[in-house]
Amino acid sequence: MTHEAYVCGFHYELGESSRTYAEASGFRDVVAARKLPDMPALWGWGSFHVTEDAYELGRAAGKKALDASGIDPADVELTLIASSYLPDADDLLYQGTGKVLRSLGLTRSLLEGQTLAGCATLLSALEGAAQLVRAGVRKDVLVIGIDKMPKGIDRFWDYGLFSDAAAACLVSSSRRGGSLRVEASARGIELDEIVGGVRFNARNALHVRVLSELMRGAGCTIQQVSRVFNNNVYLPIKSQKDLLAGFKKAQMFLDNVPRVGHCLACDSFINFCDYAGSRALAPGERFVLQADGNGHCAMSLLRWEGDPCA
Repeated sequence: MTHEAYVCGFHYELGESSRTYAEASGFRDVVAARKLPDMPALWGWGSFHVTEDAYELGRAAGKKALDASGIDPADVELTLIASSYLPDADDLLYQGTGKVLRSLGLTRSLLEGQTLAGCATLLSALEGAAQLVRAGVRKDVLVIGIDKMPKGIDRFWDYGLFSDAAAACLVSSSRRGGSLRVEASARGIELDEIVGGVRFNARNALHVRVLSELMRGAGCTIQQVSRVFNNNVYLPIKSQKDLLAGFKKAQMFLDNVPRVGHCLACDSFINFCDYAGSRALAPGERFVLQADGNGHCAMSLLRWEGDPCA
């Protein structure tokens, strides 16, 4: 028997320190090497966020997701922690994630981690959680994305300005508060990009292929999608990628490129949170959450079901 999978409680936390783009490591070198004009309004260069404690970001986002979902933390059966860059290794990682679960009261939850899918890692975890719920293996799964740029890696690149952030949601077999139903998910990879170390590909072939698979799986068209939420790369690149995929400008969400920068795997969650928090969503509205990078691409099509108690 196949069950429905609902997503609710989207929340996020940004790194506690906000800085301007010109303070980002790598800024001067990239601008000089690529001969980029220092025109922040054109590119969407604005702020980026830095944290000293990625686990605390994850805990805070997870707490908000649990509270918004109205679930007893002891009823969560599985917690998936997803990271483009795991915040630690070995015992430090085990202890850090364990403390997050303990502080959230997830006393009965199993713990699993997901990585190796670049900026598509969190949406890959969302797809995995939805599959478990649909199959009846789990009833309630907490998904937490935790991303902090490692030391020694520049934050300013020729396609994005990187921020530290965490984002979370609950995937459930029950409608809990304002929720979205998972209509379809799709993923894809390009091994040549993975092996070749290609972090970003503006040609968009993988994006278009996975989006076509997503639409076919849902029996939906791009025109029926209200908004697409994806990576906060620089504005001209982000707009071009969405246009190449078949979206119109009215379907794009561009506000967060200058406001928060590229929060690695957390962008789609953050962008949906801010969009949904600024207006009333109509029952039946469809949204695409999408992310790609490092030869990976993941997408989910979500349909707004509203609040069953409203």
